[in-house]
Amino acid sequence: MRLLIFILILLLHISAEEIKSYNIDLYIYQNGSLEIEENIFYDFSPHKRHGIYRNIPYTINTPLPQDIHLTVLQVLMDNKYVRWSQHKDERYIWIKIGNPKKRLSKTHKFTITYTVQKGVLYKSTTEDVIRWNVVGTQWRIPIKNINLHIHLPPQLNRKNIHLRTFTGKYGSTSTKAKVRWRDDRTIDVYVPVLRPFEAFTIEISYPKALLAQTGTKRLQDYLLLYNQWIFLVIFLFILFSLSKGHLFFAKRSIVPIYNPPQNLDVLQAALVYDKSLQLEDLFAAIIQLAQKGYIEMEQKDKQIVLKKRQKDLKNLTPGLQIVYKEIFENSHIFTIKKDTELFNRLSNIRDKAERKIEKWSLANGYFQENVYKVRERFFYTSFILYIIFSYLTLFVTSTIFAKNLYGLLFNGLIWLILVTITAIKIFKNSIVDVGASVILAGSFFVYVLYKLYHDGVHDFLVLPIFFISIAAFLILFIYARLGVYTKKGKDLYFYLEGLREFIQRVEKNKIEALLQKDKYFLDRLLPYAILFGATEHWLELYKEMPHSSQWLRGDLHSMYENFERFSQESASSTRSSGGFAGGGGGGGGGGSW
Repeated sequence: MRLLIFILILLLHISAEEIKSYNIDLYIYQNGSLEIEENIFYDFSPHKRHGIYRNIPYTINTPLPQDIHLTVLQVLMDNKYVRWSQHKDERYIWIKIGNPKKRLSKTHKFTITYTVQKGVLYKSTTEDVIRWNVVGTQWRIPIKNINLHIHLPPQLNRKNIHLRTFTGKYGSTSTKAKVRWRDDRTIDVYVPVLRPFEAFTIEISYPKALLAQTGTKRLQDYLLLYNQWIFLVIFLFILFSLSKGHLFFAKRSIVPIYNPPQNLDVLQAALVYDKSLQLEDLFAAIIQLAQKGYIEMEQKDKQIVLKKRQKDLKNLTPGLQIVYKEIFENSHIFTIKKDTELFNRLSNIRDKAERKIEKWSLANGYFQENVYKVRERFFYTSFILYIIFSYLTLFVTSTIFAKNLYGLLFNGLIWLILVTITAIKIFKNSIVDVGASVILAGSFFVYVLYKLYHDGVHDFLVLPIFFISIAAFLILFIYARLGVYTKKGKDLYFYLEGLREFIQRVEKNKIEALLQKDKYFLDRLLPYAILFGATEHWLELYKEMPHSSQWLRGDLHSMYENFERFSQESASSTRSSGGFAGGGGGGGGGGSW
């Protein structure tokens, strides 16, 4: 409650202040320099403050940030000299006016006079332009009665210039300004009111070279500005060079298949299809062992109890043999429940099965190369290059935009750590739980929205975050497609694609027909539904069909829910150029202190 009252008082305090009148004289000189005198009638009522501050940008994007050489000449209060100070950061000159030992109330006039040496910008091959933010977007209070007086040099007049005005939020191209020519070289512009964070910008264009200073468009500026896109093209070229001869892209029409491949278990199918094994594949293998009569499965509360049955292992494939032996290595009973050590043990069992089946896949001619070694070599090489290129982009951006290098590198490091964790998890085939994925994606989405709101679309597109995120996506995209099949391997891959198509799209009437021919049809394809990520769809078919699974004691849906909960919770426990308002030089904002 106290916090709410404090916020309300603060809001009332801010809204009470306003600028009653804002008068600006803008002098344009023959050499292209500008002189600006601002007279700000600041109303502190009913509060008492020490004075005001004013922040003015000393750079403008052309397209790179260019120092306009802004110099403060004089600061007055109520037409008298006043105590003031200034300091400079990476973007603004901050002017602080007032005495910390005295307080002001009611309305006072603050006069700030400053010059800009580089006032002319490039517009086209035939025109130059002076684009100035008379009022910037950072004033947090309403501003009334804005009066701008533009004084042109002898070379510019009513006949050879074109004046445009813009008012509103950043990016606005509309205007509520009223323009009146006092004489051939003097223009009066009036804006009745601006709300907080609204800008007032003018654009004066004229034939090139009328003034001594002229705007230039340099190719190297654009190359530097869009450096990350150049780095991205080079990075992409290197990635495809590293992966040349090792990529597989599916190019064949898919025919739905109703039966799993003969003489193969689900782990063998999973490794050929995905080129790796996931923990879900291990669960599918356990179900397959239960269906073959090697394991008795029972669903108890939030646990899955596996009991060993003594049977000859000769008829089992190598992968299933490893799973069976490892699970019951120390006991005849194995319980799946939330437990970090258990999760790590199952992950180790999966890894052992994966290495065994990798050797089998090569020996039986499904792959032309050792997929694991190809992926491992690509992963580490590309990730080292990724870090190098990311920091090159961060460094160049921090240099050309005069950003704080250490702050930018720190922010970049945080994002790189997030990407690294995700990449390593994918590389090691670990399950990334839903919560972590949502946090990662959500943090990036919030960051994108913030940068779009704060910097605008153009500035956002030249930020390093684009390179960092797109380059990471490219690594994972190529990584997933590494590993070249033989003809035998391609045939099996497309056979499994057909099975996946059937499992994901099959409807009730088709299943009913197939169950009449094979009453165990749903059970036989359940491990493959888990492999293809269609478990929920397949379990819905169980609900609609009068069917009982002989290999399971308990509810099938509860069993799968418990396994999903185990995987997620256990995995998470192991982790620690045109004009617009605000689009010119100058501007900034201010307030009281």
